[in-house]
Amino acid sequence: MTTWVDVRPYMYETLMLLVGVHAQVTGVAPPLLERTFHAIIEELFAAALQCFRQIPRLSMGGMHCVCSCLYLTCRLLMAVCT
Repeated sequence: MTTWVDVRPYMYETLMLLVGVHAQVTGVAPPLLERTFHAIIEELFAAALQCFRQIPRLSMGGMHCVCSCLYLTCRLLMAVCT
């Protein structure tokens, strides 16, 4: 099981920002939550893909970033599917 210690600071910050957005949208307009999250997640991963495309060769640090993106994907899928 992954603990918060295993998560890089930028990934922890991203997850916490998503939690904050979830709380704000739920408090103001719950029917917009799904559409809002789909838009945010789509932009988030489009930005990640754009960054990855600029790297000619991934190092171990780059591979850790790929793993972090996979971790985020799994977390978001768990949140959406529950």
